[in-house]
Parts: sequence; C-alpha cells; structure tokens
Amino acid sequence: MAISIPNVFQSDNDGFSIRDSIKPTTRTFGYYFFMITVVGITVWLKLPELLPRFLLKPPRDWLTRYKNNLQKIMGDGVTIEDSEGRKRLIKKTVRVNFGWKNGCIRRWLLLNSVDTFATISYSNYNNTVQKTKHDFQTLSLEDRLNFDKLCDRVADQNTGDKFIIGIFHPFCNSGGGGERVLWELCHAILQKYTNKDVKIAIYTGDSDIAPDNIIKKVEDKFGIKLDAQRICFIYLKNRHRVEGKNWPYFTLLMQALSSILLFKNAISKLPPDCFIDTMGYPFIYPFMKFLYDIPVVAYTHYPVIQQDMLNINNLSIVKKTYWSLLYFWYKFCGYSVDYSIVNSTWTKNHMKSIWNMLENNIIYPPCLSSEETKEDNKVFLNKDKKKWQCVLVAQFRPEKRHTLAIEQFSKYLQNFETKKTQKLTKPLKLIFIGSIRSEEDENYLEKLMSLAYDKLKIPKESLEFKSNLSYPDLLEQIQQSKFGLNTMWNEHFGISVVEYFSNGTIPLAHASAGPLFDILGPVLGNYEDLKDQLFFVDESDPDYNATKANKYKELCEVFEYVDTLGQDSSSLTKLATEGFNYVLDKFSNEKFDADFNDLVLTKLYKDILKCKEKRADIDLECS
Repeated sequence: MAISIPNVFQSDNDGFSIRDSIKPTTRTFGYYFFMITVVGITVWLKLPELLPRFLLKPPRDWLTRYKNNLQKIMGDGVTIEDSEGRKRLIKKTVRVNFGWKNGCIRRWLLLNSVDTFATISYSNYNNTVQKTKHDFQTLSLEDRLNFDKLCDRVADQNTGDKFIIGIFHPFCNSGGGGERVLWELCHAILQKYTNKDVKIAIYTGDSDIAPDNIIKKVEDKFGIKLDAQRICFIYLKNRHRVEGKNWPYFTLLMQALSSILLFKNAISKLPPDCFIDTMGYPFIYPFMKFLYDIPVVAYTHYPVIQQDMLNINNLSIVKKTYWSLLYFWYKFCGYSVDYSIVNSTWTKNHMKSIWNMLENNIIYPPCLSSEETKEDNKVFLNKDKKKWQCVLVAQFRPEKRHTLAIEQFSKYLQNFETKKTQKLTKPLKLIFIGSIRSEEDENYLEKLMSLAYDKLKIPKESLEFKSNLSYPDLLEQIQQSKFGLNTMWNEHFGISVVEYFSNGTIPLAHASAGPLFDILGPVLGNYEDLKDQLFFVDESDPDYNATKANKYKELCEVFEYVDTLGQDSSSLTKLATEGFNYVLDKFSNEKFDADFNDLVLTKLYKDILKCKEKRADIDLECS
C-alpha cells in the first residue's frame, strides 16, 4: 500500500506547514526577542571573564615562531651553542609581526626576558636600535643568545612575582607637581616590590626624549633615584588631542573622547596587570575594567567636572544639559575604580559627592625629603636671615592671578605713605618668580610689567619680575624672604605654600582650598591672633559673599597687617618654626610612600594575584 506524504511547503496542503509556522507573528517576534535578549545578557555577563583571557593571551605558537626565525638565521644544523650560530644571531635581528597581538608578546617578553636591560629593549622609543619598521616585535640580543633560558622563564610565567604595573601619564616629562607625584609613586612601588620581575610601564607622549634621559631628568629635578632596569616607557601617538587648547568647542567632551583613543593606543602596545592613572583621565576606566578586568587606581588632583559648575547662575539650558550629561558619565566611571586617591581635602569633598560609592582617601603630594630639608633649611628659620620682602612663586599664567596681586600691592604702597612709622620706614617688597613655557606666557608677563610699571607707576625697586630661575636660585629667593604669597582661587593643593613653610617663609594665601584646609589653615589654628589675618579674599572671587568679606581682609590689608607686626614679631617667628615642622611631617616624600603603601600597595598585590589566578590556565597553555 503506497503511503502519501504531504508536501509541507505547498500552500494547498491542509495539514501542518513549516512555511506557515515561520510566518512572522506577534508570538514568533516575542520568542525571537526573548532568545536574543537571553543570549545577549549571557554574553554580556561572560565578557568580563572572557575578554581579559582573550586579550592577554598571545598566540599559542609564539615561541615556536621565534625559534624558527632563529634557526633560519643560523642555518640548518647550526645551534645557538655554536660560535658560528652566535655570530650570525649577533649580526641579525629577529622580528616577528604578531599583528594586534604585538602588545601581548611585548608583555610576555618584558616579564620573562633574560636581558638585563629588557625595559629599554622592549620600549617602543623611536631611536632605540631595537625599534624596527612597523610594529614588529623584535627579540633583544640577550634573549636571542639565551633563547632556551627565555623559554624556561616563560614556563614559569604565572608565578605571583611577575607582573606589570602600568601608569598612565601622557605628560611625564613636564616637571611639575603632578610629575613629582608620578615619580615618587614609582619610587614607592619599586621599594615595595623589590623583586626584579615586577616592572613599571609608563605610558607617555613625550616621544622627543629617550627613556634614560627622562630618568636622569627626574633625578636632577626632583632628587628621586629610580632603577631604569625596572621602568619601561611606552610612547604614544597623538597626545596633543587631549589638550584643551585644541578643542575650542565642546572641550571637555572632546578631551574625554581623545583620552579614550589615547588609552587604546597605550593598551594595544602593552597591556599591564594593574592600571594607575596619575593625571586624571577618568573616562578610560570603564574600558580598562571591562576589557582587562584588572585593578584600577585613580589619583585625582582636580575633578574633571564639579556639581558647583551645574549650579552657576545664568547658565544656558544647552550648557547645563551638556555639563550634566558629562557629570553623570564622570560619576559612572567611578564604578570601575578599585582605589580612589585624592591630593587634598578640597578635592576629597568634591570627589565624595561625585564618587560616593568609593572611599576617597587623601594622600598628600610629596613635596620634600624630610631628612634633607631638616638638615639644609633649618638655618633659614632665623629671622635675621630674612629680608622684609614677599615672593610669589607661580607660573606666569592668568589663573595664578598676578594681576590681582599687582593691583592690591599698588593700593598697599599708596596707603603705606600715610601710615609709615619710625619702626618701619620702608614698605614690603614684592618679587614675582615663575616659569615661561610659551610665547603666550611671554606676552602675559609683558602685560603684567606694563600694568605695574606704566599704568600703576609702581617703582621697580618695590616690585621685581624674575622668570625661569634655576632651582637653586629659586630656593635662594624663597629662603631670603620673610613672606610668600599665593593668590590663586581654589588651588586644590598649593605646593608653593608648602615650599614657603619648608624654607622658614611665612605664607600669605587666598582663603580657599588647599592653603586654607590643609597647609596654612591648620597651623594658624593654634594662633588666635593670627588665625584669619594672613588669609584674604577678593571681590573677583567666583564665590565671594558678605560672610567671607566680614571674616577675611583684602590682600592690601594683609600687607598692612604684617607691617604692624614688624620684622621682630615673636608670633611670626614661632609660626615659621611650627609651619616648618608641620610640612616636614605632613607633606614629605617619606609620608607619601608610607601612606601609599598602607592604603594601596599592600592591598593591590592581593588583587593582582587574584586576576592572575583567573588567567592561570591560559598562561600555562601559552608557555
């Protein structure tokens, strides 16, 4: 008996039809949406676990590819132990292009190299002999000649003592206070992790200077000695894009997007086992955490955007919306941070409102060596060594408010003629000291001099301008001066105020941020008669109000007040001594190292090991 099987694809079939069953209906759309959602969520949840394993895993045959290249250079039947083979390897380099995995290979070579100068050999500095065309990964001479030892070290890759701490600081050669934090942090890390297999990678855009010259400049400028054999410099392209001056419109947004691109450039060249940002590029943190799942440490000098900016009167709806979106993006980035460190009380108060999900710990910037300062500068506490003059140490830039100082000093000089006494026949002298980095700074200085000498007719013997002094000459000027001035509004820390105190010079400062909360304010708290007298406010302050005007003087009145105290004031002598001891204890390199060790480095080691354990099978597979 013949069996008739219906064609389910025919439209005239009265039975079950597959074609009809797959026709789009509300039910099928709902099913597809549900399945896509489930798969999407599953992949999304698994990606943080899978991506780091994928991105940090080199090709399984990477050592074999190097070995084949070595054999090709030496020739058939020749080994590394043969003198002829060694001669040929010395003459020719071995380079292999691993494509987008070159950064992974650089990481494994840096961690396992037998080369004493591996950090130089595997840097991507343009002028090093190890640098090749394109971005091929070259094997250093020592690793070529000791390839078997390299392989043995790779087999032991997953030990806890092998890891790279990456520090993102695109302007590492600038020589400012932020760079001092960077290099003292490197010093603290190297002191904490003494094992030679722990390396530091500095991601920088200073492509015009060699690694060894950067290390030498750090020692000359800051007196910080670093082991060049344990610091690898990774040079980045297009650093200029993160500078605000290149984006006249939507500056913050364009800087944020540019920092992400710069981060991509950095991480593709060398993925680390821990990521530290010491410049303040928060918008890269989620990418770092999501792609590599490693500990992220943020050292914040100044918040990118603050709640105060959103509360400014007469702010347009467009700008308020733009800033609000950036603010919430900034807030979201905090969820990717494992350790949030700030440089002052003022910064902490702001970051606490932005990253309230984190514990924002203060680690004050390293400003001086406690022992050396105590030894060298104690003599300058002697009031007889001081001249009746005031220095203002600040770069010649508008935000330092030199104009305010000049105008208030002119007002003080006019009042002095009517108030001078037999005790004080000469007014306080003011000296501006700062660096000039560009033509813009040069033009700014010329405008200041024109304002002082031409418009306000201030005598040159009463007001001097000194630019680009050497560090010894700068110190000499501070040490000879009775007072040091800081006029900047809301300076988040104020390293110049610390330098004043450390040289026995008494600060006169604006009543805001770091000088008020962390440096001068705490010392003056013990002096009821001086407590508010050495601080000033000005009508030009963005947050100026009647309360502050009643509490603090104008700058010209502060000058007049110290005149009434005179050179021989016992209160000022005592204040100089207490301020000297305070900054030695609070803002020393030694204090910075100890705090970073306690709050970050001790815990960080455990976090790095946890991340390495997750990748243990992959490391074993590739060795």
